[in-house]
Amino acid sequence: MFRTFKRFVGELTAIAAGVHVGTKFTAETVDSMAETDGWETIAMRFGIVVSGLTSNRVLASAAHLNIVSLYAGFDLFVVNLRSQHFALHATEWRKHEGDGPFDEIRRNCPISDTKLHEWLETSRIAAIDYYRHVRNAVAHPSMENVSKMEQYYEENSAELAKVREAYGMRSAPNRHSSINFHDVKLFAQASIDLCQAIDMAFDPGDARLATQLPPEIRKRQVSEIRRKNAALGWLKTRFGVSGARAERVFALYMAHKLNG
Repeated sequence: MFRTFKRFVGELTAIAAGVHVGTKFTAETVDSMAETDGWETIAMRFGIVVSGLTSNRVLASAAHLNIVSLYAGFDLFVVNLRSQHFALHATEWRKHEGDGPFDEIRRNCPISDTKLHEWLETSRIAAIDYYRHVRNAVAHPSMENVSKMEQYYEENSAELAKVREAYGMRSAPNRHSSINFHDVKLFAQASIDLCQAIDMAFDPGDARLATQLPPEIRKRQVSEIRRKNAALGWLKTRFGVSGARAERVFALYMAHKLNG
């Protein structure tokens, strides 16, 4: 799960950086066209109709939409964590009404709350939760969502300041009205670190993974080399484990099979 999420975040961040640089570059030309609507004039060259567009609006909107996309990736990570939980831990996923993503994670994590907090870090949780509120205010605009976002920013300013310092940011996390590419960069970096910690916290161990190999691989009438390659490929695709770990898991599977 984590490796897939990391690839997604890496690609999105690279594209966001390209859009940001391209927009800043274009803005230098657009903003120099003082007597015309620069964005409208340039857009006409490509057969696109825009009106009243400003460079600041383009940059701000791109940042907000990237926050929405990044949070969608984080949300999918949690969905996948939930969907695999029973198979890997032999317990049902518990969720109470009103639970946020971190409430769910704490409720179902196999390690202690104290250890989980140490791994996830309160300031990183605060940053991801803040961007969740930003996502809600952008994707579901309402006075209530904007108010919740602003209230969260005020009430968690100390933790947001810690994550700002930890990641070497000057301003991000920014208030909603000032969100920019640096917020996208911070959200991406913090979510990768946090999801890696979550992935470690929920890791069931090699022996449990060995029990998950599907029956078709176990029963396949092929050479051991082909069986091994199929098993390694399945483990990498299904659980995102490294090649070295897939080898260890397969060795445990084979040892159990021979002893059984």
